[in-house]
Formats: sequence, C-alpha cells, structure tokens
Amino acid sequence: MKLYLIGMPLSGKSIIGQEVAEQLNLQFVDLDHEIEQIYQTSIEDIFKEEGEEAFRTYETLVLASYKDKENLVVSTGGGIIKRQVNKALMNGLIIYIDTDIEILEERGNQSYKRPLLQKTSLYDLYNERVSLYEAFKTHKIENNGLVEEAVNNILKIVRTEK
Repeated sequence: MKLYLIGMPLSGKSIIGQEVAEQLNLQFVDLDHEIEQIYQTSIEDIFKEEGEEAFRTYETLVLASYKDKENLVVSTGGGIIKRQVNKALMNGLIIYIDTDIEILEERGNQSYKRPLLQKTSLYDLYNERVSLYEAFKTHKIENNGLVEEAVNNILKIVRTEK
C-alpha cells in the first residue's frame, strides 16, 4: 500500500500523513524533508540560490526514488503537481487534501514564510494549482477542521480500496 498526499502549502499534509502512517503501521516520508536531507540544504536556500526549476528537478528525483518502495505514506510539497511526470511516479492512492483558502491564510499567519509565498499571494497560488490537484488526485478529502476528521476520512478511503 502506498498513499501520496497532495495539496496546498499549509493544508496539513505532513501532520495528517504522520498520523495516517502511524494508524496503518506504514513508513511516513515527508518529501520536502527528504530533499533537505539528501541535498544538505534548506528548501528556502535551494529557491534562493538555484531557483524553482532546480527545486522541482530535485523534487522529481526524490519522488522517483520511492516509486518501487511499498508501505509508505508520502507527504509531497505543494507544487508537486507542477510537473506531469510526477503523477506517473505516484503509483498508489493520490489523496488531495483540500483546505479552504481562508483557513490556509489563517495558518499562514502563524507559520514560517514559504519561498513561493514571498513572490505570489496564497490566492494566486491556489487559483493556479487547484485544477492541477483535481487532475492528479484519485481521492479528495477536506481539512477545514480537526486533523482527526481528515485522518479518519483517509482511513475510510483506504478500507474501501482494499
């Protein structure tokens, strides 16, 4: 079993992914964290020093390294959907965690700055990406309330897919 979580920055992919992995006794992978470990630098520095295109290449390479592994929950970066090849590399359930823009904005006010959000607004990013998330997903859940609700909705999907 392999699950990929996609969605906007601040949608809760990592925290939900960790909980789902624990509930299903699967390994949890945070793709952004893996990129930072492998390339020994922060994502913010990759964006600053090499640009978004270099980051997207690293992202695709690290995603590809998990293609043949099983029993994973992979939390992807918010922009994973910007390259169509990434969809082909996600050989499992792709769950789009949809969160209302107002909630994302509230979370953003309490979070560290994301590299892309220094160049564009959350609204513009959302409008640019929402159709791509829809095109990538096999399932969609909402995360507008409690993390536990989102986790339970993913667990229901997993049970129906078995």
